[in-house]
Amino acid sequence: MLQDALADQRLDVIGRRRDAAVSEPPRNLAQTGGLPRRIGLRFDELQNLLLALRELHTVRLYSMLRSRHCQPSRNKYNCFMSGTETTAHATLKKLALHWAQQQGYPICGIEVRLPHSNYRADAVAYRPVTERLPLPGDEKTPHRMVRQPVVGTTAVFECKQARSDFLKDSHAAAETAQRLQAVDARRQTLERLLGMHQPSLRKGESLFAEYDAIDISRYEHKTYRKVMREIAILQARLYGKTKFDKVARYRCANLCYLVVEDGILQPHEVPLHWGLLVRRSEALTLERMPVWQDVPVPTRLDLLQRIAMTGTRRLHRLTLTR
Repeated sequence: MLQDALADQRLDVIGRRRDAAVSEPPRNLAQTGGLPRRIGLRFDELQNLLLALRELHTVRLYSMLRSRHCQPSRNKYNCFMSGTETTAHATLKKLALHWAQQQGYPICGIEVRLPHSNYRADAVAYRPVTERLPLPGDEKTPHRMVRQPVVGTTAVFECKQARSDFLKDSHAAAETAQRLQAVDARRQTLERLLGMHQPSLRKGESLFAEYDAIDISRYEHKTYRKVMREIAILQARLYGKTKFDKVARYRCANLCYLVVEDGILQPHEVPLHWGLLVRRSEALTLERMPVWQDVPVPTRLDLLQRIAMTGTRRLHRLTLTR
């Protein structure tokens, strides 16, 4: 009886060891570098452990392959999309690049920062140009005219998928600055009049009343509050919502194109110096020609270098993620 009990206890211990080996293969594998911790295992226990380790390795390998190569793409324009970009905006960028290549711009880039500004264009294109220039010769070979590459033409494309997206960048800087100057003059007049008619608003920091500042933060004056709200709107518009006007005024590129969905705006609403490309189906139609701008050679060369640097960074990130 005692021997039978000891035999049953021994079998129970072996069974628990086998179950522990099968249920906890990751901990044993991590601690022993891929080898079982216990050496005195029976053949069936070792076989079960190896089967569990092989299953675990298969699951990890599948997860690794899935994370690298089997991630579902957001859409077919995934390579043109940034982190928070919509599908419609990415489609416009793709069509703009295709249209530029059809027009003879073989060098293109997306999300390129423009020279002389902090703005980033949705798409930028460059067209190489060659000219007949004299080639210096020597005593045996006379001078001759040969086609040589020179700095070419640059183009900027801004994509707008909705009218609200277009309006936030379409304000003119000059008109906004003039309006801001007039409203600020109105603010100064109101403060002067309020200081005269409401002496309690004066801070008492100056000996002379006409030079003393006033505090209107606790005084409810509807006209003054309205003027202050308009100043805040004009300042935000002047410093953050004049992209079209500044890109053309800074002469960042020879040609500027606005790429929009059909029905967003009319041709007469297009900003000055900008052309209009309207998406119809899966192609772009030129509705308005842009105004040619003479851009200095260093600026065009700088934009070409920025296209190359942006493409190199994107390729480097793509290589690291694979």
